[in-house]
Amino acid sequence: MLDNDLRQVVRTLNQRGNGIKAIAKTLGISRNTVRRILRTSTESHSAGPYVPDAAMGAPRLELIVRLLFKECQGSALIIAERLAKDYQIAMGYSTLTRYLRALGLRQPRRGRSVHPEIITGPGVEMQFDTSPIRVPLGRETVLLYLANLICGFSRHRYAEFFPRWSRFHAKVFLVRALRSLGGVPEKMSIDNGREIVILGSGESAVIASEMERFAAQIGFTFVPVEAGHKDRQGKIEKAHQYVQTNFLKKYRASNLTDLNAKLATWCRDVFHNQVRGQTFAPADRWEEECAHLKPLPLHIPEPSVTMKARVDDRGRVWRHASSYRVPDRFVLKWLTIRETGGEIIVMDGREEVCRHARIPECERRHSPLAGHREQKTKRVPRGRPSAEEIHLKSLGPEVSRYLEALECRPIRTSYARLRRLYRFSCEYPSEIFLSTMADALVRRAFDLNLLEQVLEEKMGHRIRVASLADHPELEARPAYRKGQVTPHRLQPEPSEEPAGSGEGDNNLGVEAVDLASDRDEEEPS
Repeated sequence: MLDNDLRQVVRTLNQRGNGIKAIAKTLGISRNTVRRILRTSTESHSAGPYVPDAAMGAPRLELIVRLLFKECQGSALIIAERLAKDYQIAMGYSTLTRYLRALGLRQPRRGRSVHPEIITGPGVEMQFDTSPIRVPLGRETVLLYLANLICGFSRHRYAEFFPRWSRFHAKVFLVRALRSLGGVPEKMSIDNGREIVILGSGESAVIASEMERFAAQIGFTFVPVEAGHKDRQGKIEKAHQYVQTNFLKKYRASNLTDLNAKLATWCRDVFHNQVRGQTFAPADRWEEECAHLKPLPLHIPEPSVTMKARVDDRGRVWRHASSYRVPDRFVLKWLTIRETGGEIIVMDGREEVCRHARIPECERRHSPLAGHREQKTKRVPRGRPSAEEIHLKSLGPEVSRYLEALECRPIRTSYARLRRLYRFSCEYPSEIFLSTMADALVRRAFDLNLLEQVLEEKMGHRIRVASLADHPELEARPAYRKGQVTPHRLQPEPSEEPAGSGEGDNNLGVEAVDLASDRDEEEPS
């Protein structure tokens, strides 16, 4: 910000007959800055600082306005509301902004380029856009995505915050917005975000086939804007700006659900307010807009995502760092999870196991099962071995030495690793588990993810060997007796030692197996 001494120097040099270019070169500032000082100096320098009429009955108005400017984060609209509500001082918006500029709290008003307004008929177009915004939730600031939908004719809007943004979230938002508005437009104007547009922009844009089917099912068409045509979505951009400068400065929330509830209430209040720069409110044109909107389909399928998940040893399935409780009979089993916009549905084949309210991605917590009493895990005192550790050490000396090397005591994160090893011992055969633990101890392999991969490989190898060796017709063939049926990757080369027999072998993997070792007789040389 320019100080008053520099402004006075510019005025003095200009009065002495110096040009704008000479003044800018002398003072080391730009010519636009000199022009702006000379353009605003005549009124402010001759007439003095501007004082509104409301200051006549409030001698402490300047102090009040400065305090409110700091509390309201510079929002003139909220300052005007606070003045009328708390101090009974009525002041128009334009009068207040001029007074803020006179106090030096705002920059001088710059000239704005006027763009022609794009007028759309009722029920023809809606504009849809998203924007990442950092929002204070509770004691922390979280990055959220503001999704906004506005009608082009009436300016009625629907907005919602999401912790993440993808095609699934876009479909969930559009279904909720169109259900709230009660109709479908002919076209939906969008930007060139890659959730919907996978290539190009404008008329040459390629819409994702999944989103095309979704739009055709509801009854509208996506229309991407041309690159560089920023005025084409001016209505939705103003709606984004209004949420940031008005709603987020008025309201505070403790969680995402509370924030979206307050945003819905705010949208209903704005519905009756006059649109800035226009002579109407959304409520004045909404009836005409509704008459031209196409009706919603009789049934709109709920957008969903399906995935497989394994129940952990505590009877929980995990999704987005949040856990959902399932009945104990499904422990360590694979289940199907169907995730919708508001629910988590757990399925075992075609049978529904349970339903949970969906926890937002930014809130990491546990959802208990209705009618099920959670048993609190008893904390094992420091130094006393847990039941899992006692069971593992009873399997053999190899496991005991591995636990000592791993320093797996039942405290903090070590207890989680201990429970995982206990799960390995229950899932896999004892001979495979013990041999893998012995190899891991020799090679100092303490990565449990690697240990699980090795166990899976050995288990799969055992199944393949059994399927080959137990076949009666295969054993009767001469080729089987010669060892030619054995796959090449499992058959050791004649000139080399079998895998794993060398002294310098450091690979933790599946030992090579010779299927021909059990042949009944040797072939004549």
